[in-house]
Amino acid sequence: MVPGANLAVTAEAENLLARGGALVLPDFLAGSGASLSMEGLFAPQEHPTPPQILAHVEQRMAGLVRQTLTRSTAEGITPTQAARRICAETVPQPGTRPYGNPLRDDMPSHPIDFQLQAISTPPRNFWRCSTSRGG
Repeated sequence: MVPGANLAVTAEAENLLARGGALVLPDFLAGSGASLSMEGLFAPQEHPTPPQILAHVEQRMAGLVRQTLTRSTAEGITPTQAARRICAETVPQPGTRPYGNPLRDDMPSHPIDFQLQAISTPPRNFWRCSTSRGG
């Protein structure tokens, strides 16, 4: 299951679904495609083609989902709990641009507040989270 937005599935409901064998991906992970596409557009030195941007989104999304599900399975927790732990462990990089290569002149210079924001400044951090609910 992929909830639409705003952590629509409560922790209690997600636990019940998990006990029944249903997999629930957190919406802030499943909905990160827009953020990933911006990274794919602004991170490269050269302007990418639309197929290159889509390939970037596919590759990064697959990696993020794989990382979340691997952690979920290894620790015996829900995917949402795993994603939140990954977010909590991410080292913030204050002052960095939200996407891509800081050498590009055409980069957006203002921070963009996404619940999940994939960034590609070294060292490569896959998660920057700001969720309104505790967890």
